[in-house]
Amino acid sequence: MNRGAKIGSWVAVAVVLTGAGLFGRWNTDVFGQETFCHDAVSSTAVGAALNQQGRLTTRTEYESKDPYGFRCTVQRTSKFIGGAQPSVDIDLTADSATAPFQSRLWKTPSTMSYTKGDMAGGASKTRAWLLLPAECWDKVPSRKGTVPLLSLELNNGEAAERQLMDLAVSTAEHIAQTAGCPIPDETGTVALTEPGGSQLPRPTDPDNVCGLKGFTLPSNAVIPSRAEPGTERSTTTGAQTWACDLYLKGPGKPQISLALSRNLTVVAGVQRDIGTGSGERKVLNCQAGGMYVTVNPNEAYDDALLDEYEYAKGDKIGETRTQLLSSFATAAAAEHGCTAP
Repeated sequence: MNRGAKIGSWVAVAVVLTGAGLFGRWNTDVFGQETFCHDAVSSTAVGAALNQQGRLTTRTEYESKDPYGFRCTVQRTSKFIGGAQPSVDIDLTADSATAPFQSRLWKTPSTMSYTKGDMAGGASKTRAWLLLPAECWDKVPSRKGTVPLLSLELNNGEAAERQLMDLAVSTAEHIAQTAGCPIPDETGTVALTEPGGSQLPRPTDPDNVCGLKGFTLPSNAVIPSRAEPGTERSTTTGAQTWACDLYLKGPGKPQISLALSRNLTVVAGVQRDIGTGSGERKVLNCQAGGMYVTVNPNEAYDDALLDEYEYAKGDKIGETRTQLLSSFATAAAAEHGCTAP
């Protein structure tokens, strides 16, 4: 081989190596960060949730005056893949413990997987939430009636519920360590129920709504041609938290979401906010502690109530909501050995 050919070969090798290096830097996590969001988020956990090609980077980051308070977005970036890349928003807020059950940001709770042990949380393919343990509530600054709530939202993609919950748990572990509060023994291996969304909706039995013996919808809550019993879907068994979505027949897809939780962290957090009851939520006294019950209609159902009862005497809408919660709470109390409301 002559001198020119040898030089050409070395140049070719250099180009290949340079290209491989750039590919690794621009499209993989080779020599990338080990943690994100002020060390709260591990690259292993977030990489599993954002399980696609691309390099992990922090897009936005906010840190409060406290070292464990943050709002952060981690995303995949790639020089070789076009289109929107997946990202996950990770947010620690001071919020009501009722938020995952009452906020319309967390609609269709029956499609989520819920934690089985002491830790309180849930996950779908695009969202997850976790309440920090009660031992942390007075160590992580929060407003009156609120608790530290960690929430995750996945954009431009989906992940397994297990992956999002693992990310939430590992992040919560860092927050708790920084705040100086105990970490539950189960951290890192939190058991989840099977995804509720894997089940198809079933026809509603008017005498045992959501499969709950004796639970019937009050007559005021059933509005002919606007909101009538149709189908329902509930979460799988095995968790201390249970949810059911009623898909009613009517314009605009009216829906009523019901949930109960015997998780001690959830119950204590709810009592910190509403005491024993307020509006569409109650805490019942049970043999094994309290149980939180809640009813959360969507906008289409609210519109149906408004159209039906806007001009009725008294607060017919408020009465209907109260009767709906009372009927659910009474059936749930009988099912779980609690004092009827």
